[in-house]
Amino acid sequence: MRRALLLLAVVLATLSLSPRPALACDCMAPDPMDLIDSSEAVFIGALVAKQGRPQDMEVTYVFQVSEWVKSDLGSTVEVVSGPNGAACGWETPDPGAELGVAVRLDGDRLTGGLCSTLEAGVLAEAAAAYTPSGDAVPPLDPEAIGASPERESTASDTARIVFGLIIPAAVAGMAVSTSRRRRSPSIEEQ
Repeated sequence: MRRALLLLAVVLATLSLSPRPALACDCMAPDPMDLIDSSEAVFIGALVAKQGRPQDMEVTYVFQVSEWVKSDLGSTVEVVSGPNGAACGWETPDPGAELGVAVRLDGDRLTGGLCSTLEAGVLAEAAAAYTPSGDAVPPLDPEAIGASPERESTASDTARIVFGLIIPAAVAGMAVSTSRRRRSPSIEEQ
C-alpha cells in the first residue's frame, strides 16, 4: 500500500511538473494571388521602426512604403502585430530590407504579421500579373483609417497655384499702385 501511494505521488508530481505547450505561430508561405485577393491593402515597403516593448503582446511596426499593390494609404504605414515571429509578428528584418506586406483593417487600425508577408520580389512579380477574382476583398478606403494617399503634382495643382496665389497678388499690386498714383501730387500741381 505504501509503495502504491509513493508511486501515485511520483506520477502526479511528474504530470504536474511537465512543461506547458509552447505558443508558436505556424503558417505556410501564402500564395501571392490569394494573399492580394484576401487582403484589404497590400504594399512593398521597408520596416523603419518598431514601437512597443518586447513583453507587450502587440507592437506597432512602421513601414516606409515603396509601392502599393492594393489600395494606397500613403508613404508611411503603421501596422499592429505580435512582438516577434513566435507571436505571429515579424521577425525583425535588416534595416531597409523590403518586404511584401498584406494588411487588414481591425477596428481603426491595420493588422498584419508573419503569415501575411512575402519576399518583396515575389509580391512584385505577382502584382504585375494580378487580376482580382470574383470574391476578392475590396481595397481599403484611405478615409477608413484617416489616411490620405500622396499624389504627384499635376497641371491642375499648378493652375490652382497660379489662380489662387499669383493672380490675386498681381491684382493687389495693381490696386496699391493705382492708389499711390491717386495720392501723389502730379507734376502740374507742384
